[in-house]
Amino acid sequence: MTRRCFPPRWSRFLWAVGSLLLSCDPSFAAGVLKLAEADEAALKAIDEVRASEPGLPRIDVLPVAVAAGPISLTLGRAVEIALANNAAMQTRRERVKLDALELVAIRRGYGPQWRAGITAVRREVGVTLDDSRTASQFTDSFQSLGVSQRLPFGGAVSLDFGGAFSQRDNTEGDYSPRAVVSLTQPLLRGAGRDLQQEPLTEAKRNLLYSLRGYKLASEDFVIGVINDFLLLQNLRAKIRSTEAKRDAFDHLIKRSRTFFELGRESEIETLRATQESLLVQQQLLNLELELKNRLELFAITLNLGSGASLEMAEFEIPFQKVEHESEEAVRLALLARPDLRSAAAAVEDSARRLKFAKRNLLPDLGINLKANAANTGVRTGSGVITEEYSAGLTLSLPLERSNERLAVYGALQTLSQNERALEMARATVSAGVRYGVNRIKSYENALEIQDSIVQASAKGVGLAGFRFERGQASNRNVIDANTILSNAVNARLDLRLAHYIATLQLRRDTGRLEAIPSGLFVQSN
Repeated sequence: MTRRCFPPRWSRFLWAVGSLLLSCDPSFAAGVLKLAEADEAALKAIDEVRASEPGLPRIDVLPVAVAAGPISLTLGRAVEIALANNAAMQTRRERVKLDALELVAIRRGYGPQWRAGITAVRREVGVTLDDSRTASQFTDSFQSLGVSQRLPFGGAVSLDFGGAFSQRDNTEGDYSPRAVVSLTQPLLRGAGRDLQQEPLTEAKRNLLYSLRGYKLASEDFVIGVINDFLLLQNLRAKIRSTEAKRDAFDHLIKRSRTFFELGRESEIETLRATQESLLVQQQLLNLELELKNRLELFAITLNLGSGASLEMAEFEIPFQKVEHESEEAVRLALLARPDLRSAAAAVEDSARRLKFAKRNLLPDLGINLKANAANTGVRTGSGVITEEYSAGLTLSLPLERSNERLAVYGALQTLSQNERALEMARATVSAGVRYGVNRIKSYENALEIQDSIVQASAKGVGLAGFRFERGQASNRNVIDANTILSNAVNARLDLRLAHYIATLQLRRDTGRLEAIPSGLFVQSN
């Protein structure tokens, strides 16, 4: 007795069901993911990870369009443009997005996984017997549609529909549909749940590490941009100071020549003043050349192109004494540094992988359930239904485990290496923070001394000029006094900048900096 369990037009029904199921997932219909869709998916995954840890930066930074012509820059505007336009920072953000898309791809692997296939074959078989040749033509096609799903408790279930169509010569042909459902579930080694979730766990943590690395890199980059901006500002101030020194020497030359004509100054003193004036002019040319070169490099950093005309507003460098003692600053840094958190997490990752490696040394037991149904002769009406059910256990005994033991050894070594790396990183950061605090205090003491030197030098210039006018000193005293004052002013500029940059670096290390939309870093509460 025969009976049918599938519709006669099974191939059409199968195609309709497949089309409906495939339409539920836009990624199948869309084919290649569009760039805008990829960015949106990446940013969504990044926002999810950012929500798990406060202080992580956003990376949806768009390039800043800059109008042609001279570009007016404040410090905040320069930082904003640099963060958005700098090629290296754009590359770093793209790397974070790639890590996010990897998470998206792995996460999709935990949803329904659809598959479909169609194969068609046309064959001809010819037989020659006693110079008489006969030929038969065969047409075979196979269609399949399936879906598999990972289960939350470590197993997997799959469902497959398919069929085969066979035709010989010009006969009607026959179609044989088939359906298979299967379930696999590990019973030992934690039922496979942790191991199944491991790719997703690693992808999430890799994205978190990538965001932490970008945070540290962007802070270093911004501090570097601030340093470059203020170096240019200091160069302009040094040029103004040198121009004032040149003007003073020009005046001194005129007075020396007058005094020489009056017999109050020797000719060698006049020549000395001329020589010093020429040296100052050479110094001024060197400073202007350095300014031009640094301006061009700064424009490249902002990705404005070589030769961009920059007009930079003056920025008053704030002065604030160090806020913490060394040990308090070290304590804050050990808690706040994102690279230290990543190093500690790497130890946790190594311990988790070691646990998996040890599990692989144990026996493994799994259950397999399977059911399938097939029907032949659907179109000819002579259908034969075949049903098959199976249940089985698979036991794996650890007889030869050389590779698994080697994996355990490697996991142990990796854990030890990451633990040493964490200790080394903590020691390095602690030493760096202590050095930073001491360096800032040293700058503060040096600034107090330098302020006194500048005041004394300014008085010395006035006194030397007064005595020179009265004939109580030579122009050598005036030259030396102006040189000392110029050097003192320039040294104070360098100290103020060094103190400010060191303060920013210490605040970054102690987690007391945050980025605001304009790009400037301010002290957080």
